[in-house]
Amino acid sequence: MKIGILTFHNALNYGAVLQAYATQVFFTQLGHDVTIMNYKNRYIENVYKKRLAFSFNIKELVVSVLVFVFNNLKKHGYSNFIEKYLQLSEPIDGDENLVSGYDLILVGSDQVWNPKQTDGFDKMYWGDFKHDGVLASWAASFRENAFEKNDGAKIKEYLKNFDSISVREHHLKTMLSKFTDKNISVLQDPTLMLWKDDWAKVCSSRPSKKYVLVYAMVDEALVVEKAKLLAMDRGLDLIILNPYTNAKVSSNYKQYASPQEFVSYMKNADVIVTSSFHGTAFSIIFEKEFYCVIRKLKTNVRIEALLATLGLQNRIIDEETIHFDNSDVDYVKVNAIRRQEIEKSKNFIGEVLTQARCVFHS
Repeated sequence: MKIGILTFHNALNYGAVLQAYATQVFFTQLGHDVTIMNYKNRYIENVYKKRLAFSFNIKELVVSVLVFVFNNLKKHGYSNFIEKYLQLSEPIDGDENLVSGYDLILVGSDQVWNPKQTDGFDKMYWGDFKHDGVLASWAASFRENAFEKNDGAKIKEYLKNFDSISVREHHLKTMLSKFTDKNISVLQDPTLMLWKDDWAKVCSSRPSKKYVLVYAMVDEALVVEKAKLLAMDRGLDLIILNPYTNAKVSSNYKQYASPQEFVSYMKNADVIVTSSFHGTAFSIIFEKEFYCVIRKLKTNVRIEALLATLGLQNRIIDEETIHFDNSDVDYVKVNAIRRQEIEKSKNFIGEVLTQARCVFHS
């Protein structure tokens, strides 16, 4: 089967690029001909552009230069990964009369249905284009506050484009079920459909020292604070992976790690402290001692849903935590659940492929 994947493959975001890679590998391992559809949302493209801003203020000028340089180094690392590992189609601008050549088009994973990520409803990610195959969403996701109150009619109409629907979190199934009578499956993030040996194939060199790794999408100061406590207690170095681009310069602050280096830092860490969904996912993939920082009066639905599925709620810490539960994680049990989740994904896609064969041969 010829499968096209329509997702966030070009964002300067580790989770986005690596879930695209994981989806490609997953379906290739199942024996399919897989292509990442080279569509780029213009808003996402512009978000990651950093322009050099001149200023007569020396401090502001230095910050501008550092951000510009770090961002270009990061782009270079991502471009190398995409060129080496992703099988891209010819560019798609979203205005084609017909997207052809695919038996099946999968939209997702990642937050492809989050209008706040794409500057409104992107018709490509919502399947509003002509094609000659079957269309399904693949563990699509969005933030719980992504939609406005008057978006319901639009969502209902867009969901009609899909022959089959799957999302990444259970609460999203509940939300979308209000707008469609179609069955909605809940699937794990594609990164978790590969095993640590699969991910080891894209690792770069191994850091020489033992370390606590920080990867924080939110509340970085709090995550670093907790990681420092652990590092001091264990006598370990501290490495901080920056998901964004700023002007911080420090020997333990990694501003422009490539996706390969991200995977390598995850694989070789002694302990991981994170506030990121994909930081949590890779901690689990590599069977690490890890802690997810979520403030007491806040929630992180995506992380909490993943941990609940795998029975790992005890890995959550908050601003009041001073003692860490360093008991071993039962990864035999965790991996057994992961295998069940992978089978769910295979069953879902098996049904979708059956549908695609019927369309293709009709």
